[in-house]
Amino acid sequence: MHYQSENEIEDLIRDFIEKKLPKEKWTHEAHLTAAIWHLHKYDFYESVCLMKSRIITHNLSVGGTNDSANGYHETITIFWMQVIYFYTNNNRSKSLLKLCNDFLSTELASKKLPAYFYDEEKLMSPKFRSIYMEPKKVLFDYGLLGKILRKEVAVS
Repeated sequence: MHYQSENEIEDLIRDFIEKKLPKEKWTHEAHLTAAIWHLHKYDFYESVCLMKSRIITHNLSVGGTNDSANGYHETITIFWMQVIYFYTNNNRSKSLLKLCNDFLSTELASKKLPAYFYDEEKLMSPKFRSIYMEPKKVLFDYGLLGKILRKEVAVS
């Protein structure tokens, strides 16, 4: 279990939004949790807008930069928002706590997932960092995400 309570999640999100979350706590898991929280509270497009602006301002608040080599990454952010939207949309009856813990325990939460869809060199390029680019290595679709979730397809 990743989180013990919804209050723990809410505290993380409050600190993130208020730019008080220490850099070392802004982990992959924290990014995914923030996306789940936003998609639990807002529609897809509002969630994307809020995540983008909040990641950018958070990076700056902890002394980071957002440029063509570091910080905010448009393609990765949109990619994860789409993956998490698929999961949250198919699990609407779950509480925020259950959504977070269950999602973080799936293959869909793997740090390796973007590399399944994207060539890593291209993904880390300034072009992919600055604007959203569709995956070309494997085409993204929700049916494939379902197969990954059911472990019919391995991402490693």
